[in-house]
Amino acid sequence: MRALIFMGPGRSGTTLLSSIFALHPELQFVSNINDRWPDVAYPKIIDGLYRVSMVRDAIKYIPKPSEAYNFWNYYFEGFSNNEISVEEQAVKRFQKFLESHFNPDKIFFTKITGY
Repeated sequence: MRALIFMGPGRSGTTLLSSIFALHPELQFVSNINDRWPDVAYPKIIDGLYRVSMVRDAIKYIPKPSEAYNFWNYYFEGFSNNEISVEEQAVKRFQKFLESHFNPDKIFFTKITGY
């Protein structure tokens, strides 16, 4: 699986950039749903709703790209306070999540700010 990571300081335009990239059908992202429930599978087709402007503007609670600090902390303890612990078991659990939630033929992308 290929990955694209947007990194930058706060207020540098990464949210706008990731929102635009999220509209591309070949890209897939960690969503606000993944952030709230990091280990719960849901049909990724739902993420496609974000690409339909009428739906995106009308429905407040659809999957949207997210920095997902809760998600990253769930898989890699200490992520949000810059004290990340990368253990082999955590990497395997994260790989299992990626394999079960994302299409390996598409590009996975996320954004991280504030470091």
